[in-house]
Amino acid sequence: MSINIYDAEHEDIKEIHELIKLTSQKSGNADRSPKLYSEANLKQTIISENRHLIVAIVEDKIVGVCQYGIPIMDDCDCEDLRMIQAIFVHPDANFTEIVSALIY
Repeated sequence: MSINIYDAEHEDIKEIHELIKLTSQKSGNADRSPKLYSEANLKQTIISENRHLIVAIVEDKIVGVCQYGIPIMDDCDCEDLRMIQAIFVHPDANFTEIVSALIY
């Protein structure tokens, strides 16, 4: 299986949003995640300087997404404090391989 990792683009938002809704329903977080990761919020993340989205693609389908970035604090030069904020993997995908590719 070949996993390609790319920076998310605006045309990926709808598919990312659907993936997040699907994984949230499977994990029991259906009430929270779609609101936090609405299409409007995903658009903001893509244009943000502090938060980033990358996608894992297998056979032309997004099977994983990772949001990462730096904390936003007024009194901190936090460039060295990048952290993963969320990872979503399609329930039918190989979780370990997708997460490893996204983190690497």
